[in-house]
Amino acid sequence: MRRLRESGVDESHIRIDTLCRRPVELSAYRLSRFVGNTARESDREISDH
Repeated sequence: MRRLRESGVDESHIRIDTLCRRPVELSAYRLSRFVGNTARESDREISDH
């Protein structure tokens, strides 16, 4: 998270999921970042018709 903050990523677009396991040492974390509309302009033109 520190590197993301330092690079200017908006923290409101970040989600951290904890994948719990037994024993606790085997737990894992999944970091997801929301990415807005990534459609290319040509894709939007096709979908608008």
